[in-house]
Amino acid sequence: MKNRIPCEIIRDLLPLYTDKQTRPDTSQVIAGHLSHCTECARIYEEMNAPLTPAGADAPTDALGKIRRKNRLEALAGACITFFIILIITLFKLFIYGSPEAFYSSMVEVNSDMCTITVSGTVSDENKAYSHYKIEKQGDGCRLIVYSCLPSFIHGEETFSIDLTYQDIPLKIGDRTVMPDGSIVYSMANALYDNAGFTDIADKIGLRKALGSFELRLLSTSGPYQWEIIFKETCSYNEAESKSALMVKYACAMLALSGTSKEIKWSFASDDGSTISSSLERNQANSMLKNPIEGYASTPQAVQQLLDELGIL
Repeated sequence: MKNRIPCEIIRDLLPLYTDKQTRPDTSQVIAGHLSHCTECARIYEEMNAPLTPAGADAPTDALGKIRRKNRLEALAGACITFFIILIITLFKLFIYGSPEAFYSSMVEVNSDMCTITVSGTVSDENKAYSHYKIEKQGDGCRLIVYSCLPSFIHGEETFSIDLTYQDIPLKIGDRTVMPDGSIVYSMANALYDNAGFTDIADKIGLRKALGSFELRLLSTSGPYQWEIIFKETCSYNEAESKSALMVKYACAMLALSGTSKEIKWSFASDDGSTISSSLERNQANSMLKNPIEGYASTPQAVQQLLDELGIL
């Protein structure tokens, strides 16, 4: 009977036979088969062999392989992360760049009113122009210029950008291109938002142009009279020159302050004399191309006022 049972069946039954889970008659048949089949007997002996030190190392080796595999996978993941960060960093440094806080530029509104040409240079001579984008801001938009480290991709500091004409105010550096094509500088925008005569004097750059001063109100009700006393002593010729320049500033200040009718001023000369003068509202009106009342109506009108008087 034992010769009629194939080895494959005996080998399938060996795990149950080893655990003494087979019926007695089946166990007898398997034992008989093992007594004459050397290959099945060898397999049975290996299944019942006690653990040896060499055998005991097998789980340890398998665990070591798993640990080595995990370490390799972790190292590969760290390398991939490092290279991704490196590529992103190199991309930002040499290709995409970062916004320029300041850049010098020239703006030309083309006669067809369809395009605006912006030519300029990035502020850092160690960087190169990268690209630009138009960003929406409030009721207008702004040109953002990006610079990056020089490379074979971007190597020039200068740039020339042709923009599609905007139907909303477009800020370019320190100026704004209005929908009508006029260009308004930051001083005109600031003066349009003035809070009063003192604010106008600060924003128009009076101290920077003519020196420190003391501002006095000479009347208690409008229209008001103001006096500006400049504190810095200068030569007689310089005092005269400054007084002549003050006429332009006084004209602009009267145009932007609808409640003022006269501005007086004085400069001290180092020879002890004082150069004094004044400008009334009707005199300022005669200096301008248009009625004085209209110059504070819009940022464009303020810019026209500054352009007419040559105040930058």
